[in-house]
Formats: sequence, structure tokens, C-alpha cells
Amino acid sequence: MYEVQLTPLAESDIQSAVDWWKEHHSAIEAEAWYVGIIAAIQSLSQLPTRCRLVRPATFSVPVRQLLFGVSAQPTHRVLFAISNQTVTV
Repeated sequence: MYEVQLTPLAESDIQSAVDWWKEHHSAIEAEAWYVGIIAAIQSLSQLPTRCRLVRPATFSVPVRQLLFGVSAQPTHRVLFAISNQTVTV
């Protein structure tokens, strides 16, 4: 098992997206989106290497991406790095 950590920037980005969902859709849909993305992020505690590396490698460390969407079509990507047993989003 990996420990999953969210950076303050990731938390802020998630909150901004929730606010957007509330403004453009509804509070219920915003809550569903939030629950879904948090569950997707927490799933990185198991086998985070299943996600592809970001190409081209524009970061100083290897960065992977988890694609997420509330429907079949992903609308967001979660960027994260793995170090030892920690996944940092």
C-alpha cells in the first residue's frame, strides 16, 4: 500500500473544480464529482504504476497521470509522483 498525499495546490484545484460544478451544474453534481475524484485519487494507494507517465517528460521527476471523469469520457487528469511508498498529487 502507498500513502497518498495531496499538496495544497491539488486541494485548491479540486475545490475550484467543485465550485465550478456548483455554479454551472448543481450542488448535488458538484458533490458527486468531488466524491468521485477523491475516490479515484485514493485508489492510487494500490498499484499507482498502472497509470501512464506524462510525455514528454517535462518535470524534474517522473510524473504519472490518472484520467478522471464522471462519465465514460475523462474530463480531468490527476498528476502525481511516486517516491518510495508515497504518492504525491
